[in-house]
Amino acid sequence: MVIQRKGNAAAVSMSPLHELDKALELLHFGFRGLTVEADRYLAQLGLSRVHHRVLYVIAAQRTLRWERLLTPWASASRRCTGR
Repeated sequence: MVIQRKGNAAAVSMSPLHELDKALELLHFGFRGLTVEADRYLAQLGLSRVHHRVLYVIAAQRTLRWERLLTPWASASRRCTGR
């Protein structure tokens, strides 16, 4: 969408900005279609896609230990509470 100002009025043109606009639109809605079921399942567990990303990263780091994961959080918590 292109917005052009002429005096006090604005004209809106719905011509595509680029030839890849349609491909980007299809990619967006296709991805949304792929994730809708996963989002529903995560919602049943009280989780969101952000939680899923975190769990994925943790699972991908096979050598990551809980102590290492919690260390930055614990030190930040101590700074915030002054302990």
